[in-house]
Amino acid sequence: MSIAADLKEHLQGCVVRLSGTGLRGGSGFFVAPGYVLTCAHVVDGQVGRQVAVTWNGDDHSGSVVWSGPRADRTQQVWPHPDLAVVQVPVDSPCVWLDENVPDYDADLFASGHARLYGPREERRPAALTSPGLIELGDVSLLRISGDELPDGMSGGPVLDLTTGAVCGVVKTARARNAPHGGVAVPVRALRELPPDLLRELWRGHDRYHASSGPWPGLLDRMSDRRSNGLALEEIVDPKKLQPVLRPTEISELRSLLADLPVAGDLNEVYRLACGPAAPRLERPLLDWRDVVGALDDIAAAARGALHPLLAFAELTARRCHQPDVAGGLDGWARRVATRLGQRAELGQYDPPDRVVPHEKPMAVIAKVEASAHDQDRYLLTIWLYRRDEDFEVFFADEDPRPLPDALAGLKNLLPGALNLLDGGPDVLVEFVLPRQLLNEPVDEWQIWPTRRFARLGRRHPVVVRALSEDDDPYSRKRGEERWQWLTTQDTVPWNWIHCEDKRDQEILYAWFEESTGHAALGLPGPPETDLPHEALVAGLFAGLRVAVWRRTRCEDHDLADFSTQPCAGDRFRDELSGKLLGVNVAQLPRVVKDLRNAAAQQVGTEHCGRDVVLLWDLGRRPEAMYLQSLVPLA
Repeated sequence: MSIAADLKEHLQGCVVRLSGTGLRGGSGFFVAPGYVLTCAHVVDGQVGRQVAVTWNGDDHSGSVVWSGPRADRTQQVWPHPDLAVVQVPVDSPCVWLDENVPDYDADLFASGHARLYGPREERRPAALTSPGLIELGDVSLLRISGDELPDGMSGGPVLDLTTGAVCGVVKTARARNAPHGGVAVPVRALRELPPDLLRELWRGHDRYHASSGPWPGLLDRMSDRRSNGLALEEIVDPKKLQPVLRPTEISELRSLLADLPVAGDLNEVYRLACGPAAPRLERPLLDWRDVVGALDDIAAAARGALHPLLAFAELTARRCHQPDVAGGLDGWARRVATRLGQRAELGQYDPPDRVVPHEKPMAVIAKVEASAHDQDRYLLTIWLYRRDEDFEVFFADEDPRPLPDALAGLKNLLPGALNLLDGGPDVLVEFVLPRQLLNEPVDEWQIWPTRRFARLGRRHPVVVRALSEDDDPYSRKRGEERWQWLTTQDTVPWNWIHCEDKRDQEILYAWFEESTGHAALGLPGPPETDLPHEALVAGLFAGLRVAVWRRTRCEDHDLADFSTQPCAGDRFRDELSGKLLGVNVAQLPRVVKDLRNAAAQQVGTEHCGRDVVLLWDLGRRPEAMYLQSLVPLA
């Protein structure tokens, strides 16, 4: 039997029929053990709906755990992504998925259940080709041409016979019961799923294929994936950009990574693996497997250097706190390095450290301070900070002005200040603000008039610092102790205030003073609301240097008949805590910047990177340094 025939057989063994009272019904397929992917219109977009799942002749009961939006009466075609996930309590196989779209004119194969030449719905194959993508508004769908796609095949898989991977989900024929193909939803549309569900699907998918799935071994034998005659030096040559890993190798690596907790610093891991010339990412990194995909697809080693994939495995192994996973990654790197002829480079590789906590990044520091003579008018000062002994005043107000004028002036001045530092995307923007202005959405500012699509906090790390009202020697000393303690921690230990916390300010202050380790505060809402305000004031007086909060109030607690559990504040806490796991204090500004960019790409969904504020005070006081540098006249 040919490889293509084997793949078709395994594909059809993963296809199911979905039906139920009042449902249009159709096809679906297992993308992870116990999880079926289908079209939303097949299950009528009803989350929680029970559906009948027929697999290999047996009927099972499944539940729709997620669906894309439903079509309204004016829409003939269901809106993007037209996908749904059905959970089925069975120990099933699953297909091999790939987010890449097929090449032009690639041979495709689809499978689904349809009633075509008789009264019974039966599993039907379809031989197809790929004419490329079709743009419908701002959405790209796969065009598929060739065989008939009758009713009932919607939700079935589309297999790319060139790569051996499932690349899409059958959506619709060109016209009902018309021949000659139709359109399919590309696998990359799975990124529309909630992050936790998507992560669960991918990790189940990866564990299955590493442990018992036949797919990786078959794909290793496909000569079309990469020429058998390709020399090893061409694989690691920067000019070739050839896929480095064999499917069995990539499957093993993904499975090892599937046992790691979610990391909040994936972009930094990617940059460290690639080195200074890291190629620009084409897709956001949502989990460890995305880093592997990016490194395998677009990264290349400098001649004579270790390939970024091996560097990634080695530095991840060094940081890993799970001995079995660390050992697995190290062994994997040695085997692949041997195959690629890079065993010597691997032996000489010294993984770079994370950002050194004691190094202070270059920054534009902008202070907005109320005038001593008129508290309704403000003075603006901007410093360019390169290092403690190298800073300068970029701008300083001589006359106070109303707050709107001060903020508008700051927006106009920031682009010039950033250009003078010439430090690229790692230049920090630090806002020193009165406590009542800490919730100002400075990270959302659009400071480039001809580039309205760019927000300050998505281009640069943006943090706030409270203009000190408690800059006494005790608070300064406690702040230095807390910051120093944080720099010794591999991950910031967050202490969260809950929406229904009953502690008063005196108790909160005593709690801060109890331990230097109470050094990072998480708030469920903005600091102008009662409890967050009291906690932040107490913390700052005790030398607090790091805090994070959600700019908007917990809308669930604002409801008179509040009953939602967990509430919006708790959901923010849980998601952000997961994203910041493994992130040390020096990495926080850049990781929060990455979260802001991730949130901007998930429109209409709840994301902890949306409206997140980071208070991050490493103790820079340029105004004090400037005064100390003045030499008194004799």
